[in-house]
Amino acid sequence: MKRDQVQAYIDQRAAQRAGIYRVEMQDATHLLINGHQYELVQEYRDGFEAEKLADRFSSVLTKYDYIVGDWGHTQLRLRGFFCS
Repeated sequence: MKRDQVQAYIDQRAAQRAGIYRVEMQDATHLLINGHQYELVQEYRDGFEAEKLADRFSSVLTKYDYIVGDWGHTQLRLRGFFCS
């Protein structure tokens, strides 16, 4: 598969996912993602962007106790963890 075909597929999937998840800030540290409450425990270097979180969020992440996000190559990466 050529690079431009891969990028076209990535763009198509991003367009399909747009608008599925909605992030609403209740205050500086509490937010709702499609009605489920979450808390922003730590923000590093003003890296939190609600719009980007909404674009990258997946229903798979709802099963985890903690969701950690970081930026790599201008792309938000999300990972879920259980509390032990």
